[in-house]
Amino acid sequence: MKRVKELDNIANVVAVGIRSMAEEEKNNLEKAEVFFAHELVGDEWILDVVDKLHANVYITFDLDGLDSSVMPSTGTPEPGGLSWFQAVSLLKKVIDSRNVIGIDVVELCPLEGVHAPDYTAAKIVFKALAYKYAKGEK
Repeated sequence: MKRVKELDNIANVVAVGIRSMAEEEKNNLEKAEVFFAHELVGDEWILDVVDKLHANVYITFDLDGLDSSVMPSTGTPEPGGLSWFQAVSLLKKVIDSRNVIGIDVVELCPLEGVHAPDYTAAKIVFKALAYKYAKGEK
């Protein structure tokens, strides 16, 4: 995300569900735009996240942000992340209230013989498309 922030046409970067980071990442941290997982209690935080966003939004959905009980198939499965319902509630609110110009889903690291996480990743993409096109956009 450090490189993304260096682009001229990027207004801000909002990170949600952060549980740990390298020391050098802390130096580039805009604390007002980071929502740590342990602080996400209730539903009010979703509105706080959306309030930080500009009109046009690009979503990078890092599957590492999900709790490892929901998404064990990542490069760094870590406990304490977002639940399925927290994640899709946030996704829906962002898509309903902002112009989402693109989305990517990253960090799937499939485990042989374990298919539920692959389906979960696909379901995130499906939900994003369903929310976007439910708004009547063509």
